[in-house]
Amino acid sequence: MNPKNFFRSPRPGSAFVGLTAVLIVVTGCGVVDDVAHGTSQSSFANSQMLEQDRGETLEWLPDDAQHIVLVASTRSDSTESLVFESEQGLSGCETVERQSAPTMVVPGGLDVYAVNDVALCGEWAIAQNDGDFYAWTPAAESGAR
Repeated sequence: MNPKNFFRSPRPGSAFVGLTAVLIVVTGCGVVDDVAHGTSQSSFANSQMLEQDRGETLEWLPDDAQHIVLVASTRSDSTESLVFESEQGLSGCETVERQSAPTMVVPGGLDVYAVNDVALCGEWAIAQNDGDFYAWTPAAESGAR
């Protein structure tokens, strides 16, 4: 084989390696989080879009909830964290002392460790501050009732 042509001819598998690299860059870190951390992150403009995606209604979620980010476990448990904004606020929830914190971190969520009391809405604990809300389930507070 001519040494000049050796470096110019494509090697077997080089197209596959290149395509794999492109796919990793295009799909971003979401795939890494799904596989390595067992989480999935979704964003929704409003509560109606979230409920349509979930196939169920969160009774406590305000109708005016917006800028919603949901991080959920991709494993067989029901661990979820939800961050949203609302002027309306929560209804039908009980205020209790915070005993737990989210196990699924949502980027941009408020610091729940700075909050002493949370709203307990069924299986969900919800910290709030000036129209920003951070909800998580399962919540230790729900087992104390």
